[in-house]
Amino acid sequence: MNLVPRLLMILGLAFAAPAAAHPGHHEDVEPVARSTAEFQAQRAVRLMIRQKTLDPSWTDLPPVDAQLRDGAEGHQWRVVFKNPAAKPATRRTLVVILTADGKYVSFNHTAK
Repeated sequence: MNLVPRLLMILGLAFAAPAAAHPGHHEDVEPVARSTAEFQAQRAVRLMIRQKTLDPSWTDLPPVDAQLRDGAEGHQWRVVFKNPAAKPATRRTLVVILTADGKYVSFNHTAK
């Protein structure tokens, strides 16, 4: 049995599990430093590239912005990446959303 898909699924669940944690309790979490949020977002991008969810052109691109904002589940980090090589042009911005304590929640290309 091929272990790579199984390992990727386990890693994906490890990133997703905190998003399902007790709603309303995110307020009690001490936010990680901006540099930690940026590092965690870069890890998430690398994982998405390995899972073929993102194009390899996103490899090693540094974040251009990171802000701690109020979200539906409390404070969340919004880490933004730009990729001028991405096609189509509407997909040149990548936003990675993390919990305040740096756990991956989701990503999108809407810059919202």
